[in-house]
Amino acid sequence: MHSLLRALKSDLARYNELNLDNEFHEDSGWKLGHGDVFRTPSKSMLLSILVGSGMQLFLMVMCSIFFAAVGLVSPVSRGSLPTVMFVLYALFGFVGSYASMGVYKFFRGPYWKANMILTPILLPGAIFLLIVIMNFFLLFAHSSGVIPARSLFFIILLWFLVSVPLSFVGSIVAHKQCNWDEHPTKTNQIARQIPYQPWYLRTAQATLIAGIFSFGSIAVELYFIYSSLWFNKIFYMFGFLLFSFLLLTLTTSLVTILITYYSLCLENWLWQWRSFIIGGLGCSIYTFIHSILFTKFKLGGVITVVLYLGYSLIISALCCVVTGAIGFFSSMFFIRKIYSAIKVE
Repeated sequence: MHSLLRALKSDLARYNELNLDNEFHEDSGWKLGHGDVFRTPSKSMLLSILVGSGMQLFLMVMCSIFFAAVGLVSPVSRGSLPTVMFVLYALFGFVGSYASMGVYKFFRGPYWKANMILTPILLPGAIFLLIVIMNFFLLFAHSSGVIPARSLFFIILLWFLVSVPLSFVGSIVAHKQCNWDEHPTKTNQIARQIPYQPWYLRTAQATLIAGIFSFGSIAVELYFIYSSLWFNKIFYMFGFLLFSFLLLTLTTSLVTILITYYSLCLENWLWQWRSFIIGGLGCSIYTFIHSILFTKFKLGGVITVVLYLGYSLIISALCCVVTGAIGFFSSMFFIRKIYSAIKVE
């Protein structure tokens, strides 16, 4: 982080000095991307929905862990923590849709009504459908872990009566008041060609490298979480979990900003999807690998394997959405900050 701040100070001093000089100087570094860095990416609607849903999940997880850490939710009382999480997720629908609409306005997308409708439906609907499918497997296996129909009905009721209306309000407020679409630089009509990138800054390699740091911040706590989930052990270390989650947030943010900065210095202005993928996909891949190594494939029966892999995939996907939203917002505010600090003629 110290090296990044020092490099930024040097860049800003050099760019501002060139602006005051009467002689012609050719721009270099991340300043070259000023005409493309705010260009609308492909599938901007999907990206904005994922980022907004990730922010909603992030706030839900953060508040749930905090409430458990300070003793407002007791881990001994079974079912209390999931209930609190569902209620918080529904209440944070306002923030998630506000963030989704704000990002869509940042991309200057024209179909804001479609964004308003899809944000509270797309990701929650997909997760709910997967849970119902897993529940049918449990029912077929005559397992005691079947989610009762009453609980599923409560989730649907909470979703449509609380989460969806709050999401619509958040989208409308963001559409009218959010000013993220005011960019510090203008976008050129013709996109700048991206030069050859070194292997370690390509999306796949950068994702795996960044994921090591993000996953490393929660690896120890993840072992105890999986032990609690699959071996019916009561999890008490919510204080350490809160610290690990804050460390995960900070690590993901810093690593994504660093990769985004060095990519911009090499004239790669395609940061939107890259920041989401680098911030989220790497950590989720290592999380899923950890879940496989955790069991050492000692699972009895095909149905048990399908259920374990299914729920592990859901957990890894949610981890990807949360950390991807962290990486995207970190890069977005970082880019807005540095490009608003230079003068472009």
